[in-house]
Parts: sequence; C-alpha cells; structure tokens
Amino acid sequence: MKFDIPYIPDRDYTHFIHRHRSRIDSVHFGLHQGPVLDSRLRFKHVDTEKLAEQLNALCVPRSYCLLNSRFMAPDRYFDPLFLTGLMENLEILMERSQLNGIVFCDAYFLNALSSHGKDTLAELEAVPGINCMIDSMDKARAYLDLIDQTAFKRPSKLVLDRSLNRNPKALETIVTQLRKEYPGLKLELLANEGCLYQCPFKPAHDAQIALTNTGLVRERGYEINRERGCMKVLFNDPKRLFKSPFIRPEDINDYAHLVDTIKLSGRTLGTDFLINTVTAYIQGSYDGNLLDLLDAMEWMADHFFVDNKKISKHDIITLTNCTKECNRCDQCNKIQNSTTQKKSTQFNKYRNPT
Repeated sequence: MKFDIPYIPDRDYTHFIHRHRSRIDSVHFGLHQGPVLDSRLRFKHVDTEKLAEQLNALCVPRSYCLLNSRFMAPDRYFDPLFLTGLMENLEILMERSQLNGIVFCDAYFLNALSSHGKDTLAELEAVPGINCMIDSMDKARAYLDLIDQTAFKRPSKLVLDRSLNRNPKALETIVTQLRKEYPGLKLELLANEGCLYQCPFKPAHDAQIALTNTGLVRERGYEINRERGCMKVLFNDPKRLFKSPFIRPEDINDYAHLVDTIKLSGRTLGTDFLINTVTAYIQGSYDGNLLDLLDAMEWMADHFFVDNKKISKHDIITLTNCTKECNRCDQCNKIQNSTTQKKSTQFNKYRNPT
C-alpha cells in the first residue's frame, strides 16, 4: 500500500520523504504566501518559488495543491486581481515542480478559478477534498459531474469519507460501483484524522477556520473546541475515541483489496509528528501511544496513553463492524479499560499547539 502524505517546507522532512519515496504515491500541500486558501491555519510563510524548488526535490509521483477552504470571502469569486495572483502561483508550481492538480471543497471557488484560468488549468486535476464527505455514489457523481463542466481535468483519484472506514458494507458497495462506473479511478481512505465518528462539530469547525482565514475575525477555534466542542467531549468521555474511524498502521492491509492508497493527515502538527506517523504507517506497526499518530486527537496524548499493541485484532473487527448503538453495548468501555491509562486529571493543562 502506498500513501498520500502532507508536505510542509522543511529540509529534514524533505530529505525524509525523498528517502521513502518508493512508498509515497503523492503529497498534498498548502500555499505558504498570499491569502490562506486551504482548510488549516497558516504557521509558516514560504514564497512559492522556494516551495516549488523543495517540491521538486521530493521526486514523488504526484503532488496536489490544497485550495480546500470551506468557503472564502464572496468578493473573491469575482476579484480578477486575486484570481490572477493565484493563477501566477499555480503556474510557478507547474513550471518549476510537478504539480498534478488542486484539492478543493468550495464549488463556487472551483467555478470562479475555472472561468478565470481556463486553458492553463486543462493540465490540472480538480480533486474533491476529504471534507466533501463522499460516502455515496450520488455524491461521487455530483462532484465528478461538476468537475467535468470546468476547465480542469477529471481527478485520477477520489478520497472517500472517513465514516466508511467503520462501515465495511457501505464501503464495499461504493467501491464496487465506482470501479464499474469509473474504471481507472484510484480510490483512497483517510487513516489518521482521529475525530469523533460523524463529528457533529465538523461543519461549524470547518466554517470557523475558513472565516478566520478571511481575516475578518480572530482565531478562537482551539478555545471553542476545548470549551464547547469535540475536545471537551473526548476529555470527559475518552472511550469515545474508539468510535473514531481511524485505521491503525497494523490494519491498513485489511483495506488493500478495496482502495489503492491511504491518506495521512497532520500537517499543522509539525515535522516530528509527520515523520513519526509516516514511519509507523510505512512500517505497518507502532509500539507506543496510538494518540501520537492521530491528527485531531494528538492533544489527548498529554492526558491518556492508549497502548496500541494492546488493541487486538478482535477489538478492531468489533469496532469496524459495530452498530454504533452505544446504549446497547459496552465494547468501547472494555477496550478502554484494557488499553488506556490516564496521565493527568486537569483539562486546562494541555498545551496550545499554536
């Protein structure tokens, strides 16, 4: 199994990816200058010329630029200066590195960029992002039909919603249908996001990040999640982490007959997290705290130690096939008791990653 992994401009991380390039199918990355157009906050500024140079040094088969913000300020859809500036950045990446496409979530933005760029974009794939939450054939068709009406190429791959990791029948059904209807389309699953199953906070969370990135409001996402959102839920009821649709390094081969690649996330957590996580998945094993590998739950590692090696194959099968009817089941509680130790008692001691 090969991987789609995050790329952030860093010399040691660039060398790490180059060394493991035989296991890397593609990288995804955000622009590091100009307006923030992806689904995460920006912590580092790098000009696009330098970014292209570093991407070129990776020697991986494919790379994708993240333009996957949930939305942007409405005026930008019609702003020729903004769209021209973005096209200039994409052209630099196309000329000086191997840029295969963009990842998007905002259909308005895709149409705006398509209308402005046209001929230049004919060589770039438009790939629906993981937050398009493609979990049915109807959704897959809707996004692929949208792309067919733009100046972009149809994507060579499609990442399926993380919820399908915990719904094997639905996953097999959609994979079978996609293989039949779109032969040659590669399929991908996200392994290590590690958020609540069918997270009720996610639509608002994505919108809050996008709103912050417009510059119209100050960033308060961490505070909101800690006091009102998923972080508070997980801290108060940590067994819920086992319902999260993660795929451990040890279990990726269970999906090899269904999908072509595994997507890893965590680019805002820094190179140490990425190197540790990518290494674990390449090796197919991790002897440590499972939380160290999970993007959205990495903060929990300050409070809980989930011994990855104590999670049995039987546990994973149980979790993958569970009914999600928690009031009739205590399996997550049993798995927590056998695998997890609490490290601290005060929620207010965890670090702010920014």
